[in-house]
Amino acid sequence: MFSRLLSRPLASLLSVCWLSLAAHAEPLKLRIALDSAWAPPQVVLDNGEPVGGLYYELLLQIARNVNATPEWLQLPRKRLPQALEQGLIDLWCHTNPSWQERSYPPERWSSLFLRQENVIIHAPQHAHAPFKLDQGEHRSIGTVLGFRYPLLEPYFQRGQYRRIDSPSQQALLRFTQSGQLHLSVVNRLIVDEFNRQQAPQQRVPIVQTLDIRDTYCLLSSNPQVPAEQLKQAIRQLATQAPPILLRYGAPN
Repeated sequence: MFSRLLSRPLASLLSVCWLSLAAHAEPLKLRIALDSAWAPPQVVLDNGEPVGGLYYELLLQIARNVNATPEWLQLPRKRLPQALEQGLIDLWCHTNPSWQERSYPPERWSSLFLRQENVIIHAPQHAHAPFKLDQGEHRSIGTVLGFRYPLLEPYFQRGQYRRIDSPSQQALLRFTQSGQLHLSVVNRLIVDEFNRQQAPQQRVPIVQTLDIRDTYCLLSSNPQVPAEQLKQAIRQLATQAPPILLRYGAPN
């Protein structure tokens, strides 16, 4: 009898302790990769921390969809696969299977994240020079270190073009604008944003669309947020993204 009487207050005490621990448990965190080659309007940084931009808003919405606090990890593109496999990040968005050096099983990939357009830009000093990609001969073209360009690979292999790698797309824009590079490959949104801030004679002209590709999110093999919950959160973007895309002039 005594033990039964004692067990009731003990059970109540344990219940209170459990609720207290749950209330003070750390909030769910979603560790999200940021590619250091991204530039406005993809992401806007303040003292190294993301504070705005199209990709930032979309990724922040994914975190909200799973009721998680985002943690941002900015790394160069070449280091992102290793960070993913080491479990340092849960989510790497705006990528494509054809850009990866290794293959990942289908369950690691999300539904559509965003459609992107890569364009070839020309130095303003050579804006009126005719350009056809397949007529290049031993020419240099600005690219981003760690980026893969499937449509350009045959040209690189034949020696028609030679990669000149830069650390970011912003660097490519500056080098092309100054004439240090005659040609570069850059995301169209970044080019448009850059040109809006330039005097007409300093704008870098787009001479050709290189490709338009769908991009997806790649999940860690053991994310802190359950994989199916993350995939559902990304699927929700289909209805949540249009107003965000509209603000940045991105295709829906």
